Amino acid sequence: MLTVWTARSWWRRLLCLVTRQQPRVEGHCLQCGNCCREIVLCEHGKWIKTRRHFRRLMEKQPGYERMQIIGRDDDGRLLFSCSWLGNDGRCRCYQDRLPLCRNHPMPSLWLKGVDLPASCGYTLTGPSLTGLLRRRPLDQAGKPRFSDVLDREQQQAATSNETTQGTAETEEKT
Repeated sequence: MLTVWTARSWWRRLLCLVTRQQPRVEGHCLQCGNCCREIVLCEHGKWIKTRRHFRRLMEKQPGYERMQIIGRDDDGRLLFSCSWLGNDGRCRCYQDRLPLCRNHPMPSLWLKGVDLPASCGYTLTGPSLTGLLRRRPLDQAGKPRFSDVLDREQQQAATSNETTQGTAETEEKT
C-alpha cells in the first residue's frame, strides 16, 4: 500500500538526486518534550509496525524497553512514548539516553517523508520543486550558453585581429 509518507519519501529522494543537495536540520531544541510523546521507530530502514518487530528490536537493543506503545498512526506504524520523560518535558536520565534521542532530529528523517510539527524548534529542509525549476535545464547543466561561446569567440577574433594588425604595422616600419 502506497502511503503518504512513502510517496513523499520517494519524491524527496528524487529531488535530492536531481539537485545533488542534501536535507538540513535548522533551529534549536525548545525542551518541550513533545518529540518524546509520539515517536515512530525505524530499524534498518523499516518502520516498526508490529509488536513482534518491536520485541525483536528490544532483544537486540535493550535500551528500547523504555518505549511504551501508545497506538498507531494513520500509516499503520506503532506510536511510542518514552517512559523516561519527566513532568517538566525533560529526560529524567539525559546522560543515558538512546542514540535515537541524541541524534534527533536527523536529516534522514526528511528523506523518509517526515515533517516535524510546527511547534518544534527544529525544521527539516531540503531541495524543493521551485528550486529545481529555477535551475538551468538538465541537458544544459554545466555547458556554456551558445551566446556566451559566440561572444567569447568574437572577442578572441578581435584580439587576434588587433595583434595581427600591430605586428603588420611593426613590420612595415622596419
